[in-house]
Amino acid sequence: MRHILALTLLLTVSQSIAQSINWTHGKIMLNDGTEAEGKLAYNELTGIVSFESEKNSGSYNARTIIGFEYLNKHFYSIPYAASTGLVKQFFEVVREYKDFVVISKTNALTASSTSEITTLYFMHAADLTVKPFLEVLDREVKWKIFDANKTQVRVLDSTLPKKIMGDNFEKVKAFARERKLVWHVKDSLISILDYYDSLVN
Repeated sequence: MRHILALTLLLTVSQSIAQSINWTHGKIMLNDGTEAEGKLAYNELTGIVSFESEKNSGSYNARTIIGFEYLNKHFYSIPYAASTGLVKQFFEVVREYKDFVVISKTNALTASSTSEITTLYFMHAADLTVKPFLEVLDREVKWKIFDANKTQVRVLDSTLPKKIMGDNFEKVKAFARERKLVWHVKDSLISILDYYDSLVN
């Protein structure tokens, strides 16, 4: 009787966990180069991709697959220099340019909170080095009086655009100033980078 109760409890917990996962149609790219389509869910807090199809199912991390697609977003496993050394992590591709790529990573602050931090990185195409540029904190706000402070932005490396753009930096800076574009707002930043890309041969 005790074993039956334990088994029933385990099945109930497993079912509730499965129901709490937000499944959507997606695609994974395995390390052997093959692709598979099916139901996919991504947990940003743990960095785990859950996948189910008729032929394949399982849970994957950035070491076990090349990348995945879902919700019209593309994520790739990219080595990042952490304090413990190079560690593969999933990054979303925001925009690809001729000589670098803008990628991002979003981390929920806690499993129970909707507050999250999104970091924008520049990845140099020549050597695939990843450098953090901008950090955006979206806080969970319960009281309307604090709405003005809901989003906080922090520039992590203000010298990075100049390092990437080289001789074109002054032209790009003048372009941004004329159009009142700011480097720390994502859409505005993309417009600035699009202009830079038009200058690159």
